Amino acid sequence: MHEIVRTLESPHAPDRQSVVNGRRWRWLRHIDFDFFFDHQIRRQHRVLHTRKDVLDASEDRRHETASSWVVKEKQSAAVTEISQRKTDKIMMARCIQLSRIAVSKGEYPFGTVIAFDGQIVAEGINSTIRDGDVSHHAEIVALSHAQKTVGRKQLRRCTLYSNIEPCAMCAYCIREAGLSRVVYALGSPVMGGLSKWNVLRDDGLSDRIPEIFGAVPEVVSGVLLREAQQAWREWSPFAWETIKLRGLLTAPCAQEGRISIQPADNRSLWHYLYILLMRRCQPRINTK
Repeated sequence: MHEIVRTLESPHAPDRQSVVNGRRWRWLRHIDFDFFFDHQIRRQHRVLHTRKDVLDASEDRRHETASSWVVKEKQSAAVTEISQRKTDKIMMARCIQLSRIAVSKGEYPFGTVIAFDGQIVAEGINSTIRDGDVSHHAEIVALSHAQKTVGRKQLRRCTLYSNIEPCAMCAYCIREAGLSRVVYALGSPVMGGLSKWNVLRDDGLSDRIPEIFGAVPEVVSGVLLREAQQAWREWSPFAWETIKLRGLLTAPCAQEGRISIQPADNRSLWHYLYILLMRRCQPRINTK
């Protein structure tokens, strides 16, 4: 005991605080720092792997969501197309019925329907014989009624159905009215506004005079082709055989019974700006 006291009291002996601190941190000698650091590194690795798994799972979910969205869009487009085809057949059947009504009134078998979202807004049959006016084609009669019923702006969302391809005169009226779709059964290679004169699909009209002519509409041909042919055959078997022999009314497609679809052309931003400018620059006409 005295030796310990002398040791602590000697000038070379450590002070009491150093002895206490030495005893306090003596336990550090027994710690395996390699194990400690390895444990920390493994823990960080686990955290990183967990974060990577979470990110991978999130990316997979995004891919699955995108894939499911694409599938749903395709299914919706397919359902819309099937619904549109069904509507086209219903409206064309009405056109064929109107062509028979025209025959019963002493006219040629032409019938036209204008529809908006599957609902008929106007109908027309030829009245050239009854009115003694060659301009009273079924398409123009129906367009006149439709403009009074739904207005010019709504016509841009309407579809015109006709059992025969519209002639060049009617096609110009259709383009000026701005209808978005035209559907017909039989083609008219001699007088048709598409197969002969290409008025319906001429983008030069809407490009050079956009303030007057609407964009190129979607054109669907060959709908209920055989039924339309039968209506003309019932009207006059001899006249129908003569028409077929001369090639006046034919199947619009190379394969009879096949429906042809020519998509519409959308207007560019330049067209809309040009139309707006022209409308602002037009002088107001006082009719009083």
